[in-house]
Amino acid sequence: VTRLLYLPAPGPLVPRVPATPTGAELLAARDLVLSLVADFPWCSDDDRAAYVGLLLTPLLRDLAPPPYKLMAINAHQAGSGKTLLATVVRLIHGGVFRSEMPEDDAELRKQITTILDQTTGPVVHIDNVTGVVRSSTLAGLLTSADWDDRRLGANELARCVNDRVWVITGNNVSLGGDLARRTIWMSIDPGAPNPQDRQGFTIPDLAGFARDNRHLLLGALLTMVRAWVSAGRPGVTVGSDGYAGWLRTVGGILAVAGVPGRFDDPSSRQTPEGTDDQEWGTFLGAVEASFGATAWTTKDLLDRVDMMPGAGIALDSL
Repeated sequence: VTRLLYLPAPGPLVPRVPATPTGAELLAARDLVLSLVADFPWCSDDDRAAYVGLLLTPLLRDLAPPPYKLMAINAHQAGSGKTLLATVVRLIHGGVFRSEMPEDDAELRKQITTILDQTTGPVVHIDNVTGVVRSSTLAGLLTSADWDDRRLGANELARCVNDRVWVITGNNVSLGGDLARRTIWMSIDPGAPNPQDRQGFTIPDLAGFARDNRHLLLGALLTMVRAWVSAGRPGVTVGSDGYAGWLRTVGGILAVAGVPGRFDDPSSRQTPEGTDDQEWGTFLGAVEASFGATAWTTKDLLDRVDMMPGAGIALDSL
């Protein structure tokens, strides 16, 4: 009926998920999930809640259908643990790994088509993202549950379902254009040099722990989802765009489970506006400083542009 095929991986099976979890069962499930991230220096409870929401999302494709926002795991310095956090998500749910972001949209489109057409893992992780990312292809992908493109090496159309969770990791990630508004941020900050040298972790080998206890972690996440369902699926609608149902679902699950923080809270966003918007803001500020409230023409602007402090930032756009 569901047209889903269940092929459990070798090893222990996911334990039975109670139809109506008790308070103790829900608390145990939540604490197991939070134990995964207890040693990470989250910038806020909202950043940690966003990561727990990322862990939940691959299980919600029927309850809260895609598309989903881009999930960005960000830090200020190398060695903070960004890639490890994304790896844990892939170990639990399965997925695809790419070591870097393609240099242009044409190559990115090819990789997206290949991933959607030839793989099934629900998580797609792109590592080592640097600089300012601007991509109309990626921005469009994040707002559509379907993807059509020519299949590589053939003159036929590949029609794919975009039911994946797209994750990027990087240091001081910056997003331009519409990507800034289509991204959920989760940031960590060790607050010390050489964070890769830290010791004394509660779970020394986090990747190994996630791999060995995958069945228990999936059971815990499903228990949190089931507790929300049995509670009547409460939640507060946030916005009216295509992400609203998913944001409401994840936020409701976190609230029922008692996870501190809010999913996709504005306070955790690193770039409330795209870099493109910031450059235009700087440029228009220079125009206002030069002309004030007086009227001006394009010729007037071009005559004075070299005199405007900071205006050179936007000359290419002009």
